[in-house]
Amino acid sequence: MELFVNDGEMALSTVIATPLKAREIRPICDGNAVIDMERYEVG
Repeated sequence: MELFVNDGEMALSTVIATPLKAREIRPICDGNAVIDMERYEVG
């Protein structure tokens, strides 16, 4: 996962291991957030 803040001014990259059967990801935040997600197959 890559998280970009303030139009890319700061970024965070990490790996989140999810179960192979997972069908969705639900982001949660306190307050307001604008989220744009893209999914890519790996392997």
